[in-house]
Amino acid sequence: MQKYVLDNTDIFLPNSEIEMQKLCQTFHFSTKKYVVVPNGIDAEIAARKLGLPELTEFQQFKDAVICVGRIETRKNQLALVKALDGSSYKLVLVGAVSSNHQKYIDKNENFYHFPYIQNEKLYQLYKMCRVSTLPSWLDTPGLVSLEAAAMGCNLAVSSRGSTGEYFGKDAFYCEPDDLKSIKNAIDLAYTNKDNKRLQEKVFQKYTWKEAAKATLKGYEMAMNRR
Repeated sequence: MQKYVLDNTDIFLPNSEIEMQKLCQTFHFSTKKYVVVPNGIDAEIAARKLGLPELTEFQQFKDAVICVGRIETRKNQLALVKALDGSSYKLVLVGAVSSNHQKYIDKNENFYHFPYIQNEKLYQLYKMCRVSTLPSWLDTPGLVSLEAAAMGCNLAVSSRGSTGEYFGKDAFYCEPDDLKSIKNAIDLAYTNKDNKRLQEKVFQKYTWKEAAKATLKGYEMAMNRR
């Protein structure tokens, strides 16, 4: 069935070059029939949120480290909590706890946890925080990282997946199975003063508009092939 799908696909639309390479390696085939469609943010909403004043309800999280994502082993929040245990960092976790991972979070109290925050307010929380971290086992690179970077956060993210392709030298990388590596990436991101280059890159390259352009190109290629 997988071979049939691959053989009968006119155009592939991966989120990154590395994703396409991995697909080819895994299924032992080669193709040039693809267009990279990047993950993207809603640039208009993000720009509007940048211009709003800070919310007083989030003042206690000024310069905190934030991690947004479903609480589960793949997102690796337990390693993050352990990596920051005993440090002076204020850690904010945002995300529902997976039903199969209740014990994964219950034993750890060295953080603030919000099961859910409305997306409108989440942008404001990003603005208040200093570092967004996502030391997960795989990321593509993670929409939350793009949103956080757009709001001015520095990034400390997993080296796995397509993070390096998206962020290049403008983020700090860690190995998800190494607590020291996670802590070191956060240290570097926290002391990094200027996020402007990464912020501008997100607004220029990783938006719905750019994703739409790439998707249109893919459809045009598919139509021409037929």
